[in-house]
Amino acid sequence: MSAAHVVLFAALTLAAWTDLRRRMIPNVITYPAIAMVFAISAGSSQWEGFAASLLGAAVCGGLLALAWLAGALGGGDVKLAVLMGASLGWTEGLHALMWTFTLAAVCMLSTVIWKEGLGGIWRSLRPRPLPGDIAGTMTPDARPMYLAPAALAAVLLVTWPK
Repeated sequence: MSAAHVVLFAALTLAAWTDLRRRMIPNVITYPAIAMVFAISAGSSQWEGFAASLLGAAVCGGLLALAWLAGALGGGDVKLAVLMGASLGWTEGLHALMWTFTLAAVCMLSTVIWKEGLGGIWRSLRPRPLPGDIAGTMTPDARPMYLAPAALAAVLLVTWPK
């Protein structure tokens, strides 16, 4: 396991905790972790590793930035994607993002079924305004999707047992 992976796991563990407790991922977790991963990649394998980290951060962060611009995600989720891409590279980073959203969706649907039964799924899927239509508000029946815990599990899936 590389030093960048250790930083990634530590940051994701802290982010998962704060996401579950406060529904936010603080900058004090993401920015230092991203800086450390870039420093590690630049120091360990010169420019090739640093370029791979930049590409991974741009690809993974760029995809989630589009969702953030549409109002579908928070900024902390985007910064976690940047961290995942910088640590894992763009191919494993995208793989981890795919698993992140898959696991988060399964958890969210399981919670709806557990709390409200199968009818809750249909109520959750009914049409409502787009996220950008009413800035900063959630519909009363909106469900939080905790991406940081799902990202931690996804990174473990992608990197285990390398």
